[in-house]
Amino acid sequence: MHPLRITAILTACVGLAGAGACVAIAGPNPTDPFTILLAWVLGSVGASASVLQFFAPKPLTGNQFQKGQAKLAQNLAERHDLTDAKVEATADQVAALNAKLEAFLDAADNSSTPGSLAVDAQVRAGQEQAAAEIIASNDPLDERVQAAVRDGDVDLAITELLTAARKDADTSEQAARSAARRYRDAGLFAYGRNVTQAIQAFRDAAELEPGDVWTHMFLSRLLFMSGDTGGALAEAQTSVDLAGDQRDRSCALNDLGNILRLRGDLPAARKAYEDGLEIAKALGLEIRKALAARDPRNTEWQRDLSISYERLGDVARQEGDLPAARKAFEDRLEIAKALAARDPKNTVWQRDLAVSYNKLGVLGLNERRSGDALRAFDESLAITKTLSELNPMSVDWQHDVSENSERLGDAFEMAGDFDQAIRLYEQSLFIIGSLVTLSPSNADFQEDLCITRARLAQLRAKLAAAPPTA
Repeated sequence: MHPLRITAILTACVGLAGAGACVAIAGPNPTDPFTILLAWVLGSVGASASVLQFFAPKPLTGNQFQKGQAKLAQNLAERHDLTDAKVEATADQVAALNAKLEAFLDAADNSSTPGSLAVDAQVRAGQEQAAAEIIASNDPLDERVQAAVRDGDVDLAITELLTAARKDADTSEQAARSAARRYRDAGLFAYGRNVTQAIQAFRDAAELEPGDVWTHMFLSRLLFMSGDTGGALAEAQTSVDLAGDQRDRSCALNDLGNILRLRGDLPAARKAYEDGLEIAKALGLEIRKALAARDPRNTEWQRDLSISYERLGDVARQEGDLPAARKAFEDRLEIAKALAARDPKNTVWQRDLAVSYNKLGVLGLNERRSGDALRAFDESLAITKTLSELNPMSVDWQHDVSENSERLGDAFEMAGDFDQAIRLYEQSLFIIGSLVTLSPSNADFQEDLCITRARLAQLRAKLAAAPPTA
């Protein structure tokens, strides 16, 4: 399964259904005007969405999508001689469904609780695709799941998916594939809620459909984050071996490199990263030649390429080759700047830019170049503060501010400015204290709190021992 980048829940739903949604919704001989309109809206926008995935300069904004939807509804109303009231009722029902899907997906991201992992953009895209397919399905086994999705009950949706999968698994080859899909969907929805449940769901999916690359890739990531690096390594290697699509192979090689690097096998990690980088370079060039400069696929490949540079920089820094690490991180920063400038409202690209500056800041500390470190960390902190203000409830973004405050404090310490270092560590302490209050069982936050307090004590001691300034 290759998760698609879907820019809106409704677009996801109709994009996956495509023109076939007309038949799936309306049946072979629709007569009800409401059904005709809804089928045409979903089918037509679905076909358009498939094209937009390749050629749109950027994702449609909510306002643009609403205007396009209204225009399409008007055209269909004229074609089928429907009343304005019926058209308005249809649009309201579609909007209500869209809101319910968004609420369901937000509920699936429960990553602040113990036993769960952060839901990244790739997982979220997979969840969007899964929810869209469920809502568009006319399989009786999906009816209970559809009801749970509409009610926003993620745990019930997972339970019903697993129940339906077990009913399907042993009946036929086609049914087994459907069961594997349901296990994958359950795994995706459980990803940000229950790691153990997600791992088992993906294992069941892999048993039924062992040739699916993304099943093994997601399973590898879950095992890796849960501490089973041996199992993660085996699944990552399986992903590499199975990947026929070059982008899948590039992603799988990056995952493999991450695991090898953590296990201390730096030469093998470097080889995996370099192989993935060569694929990303080749395909990025191919896409740039084939498609318009603002094609979404182009930006996707640019980001893949930047991540490959980052991984190579990480390995080079661990190996002590700081000049090579700087070159890789600067290449990563160049791409991140271009993407962030292209769409300042894209929070993923903005965070990528913050991470790029952070990498160069850490390298500056390694090289004992406090000026470089100060400039890089200052840029990174400014970006993460902006992101945290956009969503003050985001634990990840608040934690980014805390981490960047401390790194900038480290740079000031290296420059001999203990007052500024203490000020920044005090800011971090306030944030970490707030996160511990919100999630008292989060062991990572508790550890961060202890470390930050210890560092503050060290800095205050250094300031007290420092000779007075003139």
